[in-house]
Amino acid sequence: MRLKDKVALIIGCSPNIGRSIARIFAKEGAAVVVDDIKEEAGKETVSLIEKAGGKAVFTPADISCSEGLKDAVSCAIDTFGRLDIFVSVANAGNSRSVAEFDRSGAELCYAVNVLALIEGAHYCLPHMKKAGGGSIIAISSIQGVRGVGGNPGYAAAKAGIIGAARSMAVELWQHKIRVNVIYPSGVGGPTWEVIDQLGWEYLPEFEERFGSNIRHLPLITGIDPIALGYAALFLASDEASYITGVTLPVDAGTSIIHSGVYKGDPPCETPERKGKYQQELYEQFRAWLTEKKSTKSS
Repeated sequence: MRLKDKVALIIGCSPNIGRSIARIFAKEGAAVVVDDIKEEAGKETVSLIEKAGGKAVFTPADISCSEGLKDAVSCAIDTFGRLDIFVSVANAGNSRSVAEFDRSGAELCYAVNVLALIEGAHYCLPHMKKAGGGSIIAISSIQGVRGVGGNPGYAAAKAGIIGAARSMAVELWQHKIRVNVIYPSGVGGPTWEVIDQLGWEYLPEFEERFGSNIRHLPLITGIDPIALGYAALFLASDEASYITGVTLPVDAGTSIIHSGVYKGDPPCETPERKGKYQQELYEQFRAWLTEKKSTKSS
């Protein structure tokens, strides 16, 4: 197990990215503190981890403020006695467009994305030093590195995560604490659905029939959350012991491909067939999932 005997605090553990990271960490031996203000979703994350034999505890700490961040860190120490990994996934607020700018939404977005990372690390620091080191991982977005119109406050917050992490990486290296960033493009994919409805043992068949094609869809629209979980696992593990200050894109090449000039297989979509290949592929996947569920229950 790559995170055996480690304790991880993950802020922002409702479905998709945070939940995926929490489940992968627990599968690899970490005890996980699941933090989210959405209590039902956070408790569901804990339930999924415990059902798979992992260790997790839920806290509803509001990490948009100092007291909430203190409470989240205290939950980790009070429950598991140490803290090795801090993952900041949480996001909130919407500044809207320039024309419709909402200052309060932008301030909340900055607080939850940037300040929660920095101040959260501040409260984690003495415990990580006591543990002999640690790993801090933050989730940014492609909007933090490429221009996407309509929400400049969100883009600024996600870019701020990258800048803050680089500065933190320089400062904290002396304490054997590494700081890295992951950024996806859009997020979505069916792998956890296969695991939850069929089981891990069905993944090889899913991968052979659908995985590669789904990952290489022309003009890909979503990154499977499990891919972000495994990227975070690598950065949290000792395998990444020489890696700090890095911003890792997990975006299927979206950062480097201009959608208007994409040419290639699997089948290049013509304007007349835009979206049809993806639709057909997912229809085939749904039929396969239904068939396997039926066979498994019979």
